[in-house]
Amino acid sequence: MDRRTRRIEFDGGDWWEVYQELSQGTYRAVEQVTRRMLRLDGARVDAATGALSGGIALDPERWDAEAANEVLLLGSTPRWSYGDVTREVYDTVPRRHVEDVLAYVNEVYKRQDPLAVGRSADEPQRTSSPR
Repeated sequence: MDRRTRRIEFDGGDWWEVYQELSQGTYRAVEQVTRRMLRLDGARVDAATGALSGGIALDPERWDAEAANEVLLLGSTPRWSYGDVTREVYDTVPRRHVEDVLAYVNEVYKRQDPLAVGRSADEPQRTSSPR
């Protein structure tokens, strides 16, 4: 499968290549991580429409944005100059590189997910997209 990528170049010769389109597998992996961060007090699912509504909020005790970012970035990275694309190598990447790539994928992927723009926890959501 040929997927379009973008290479982000850094001073010093390092680079990071990311997919320009969010894959279904990465979407599901991020969704699974973020689902554990939600508090669903009083949440309801409409059997007819599959809409999730009610008391949906981020649980501050479970909040771990770094875990979701790691899953997103590792799933979106086919290659980089740091070595194998693994969690162990990810932990050695300069933080400023992580922040630059994260900003890029958040902007590009957000434009691909119309449900992510302007949605709040009080609005009905599809059960397959609890972010």
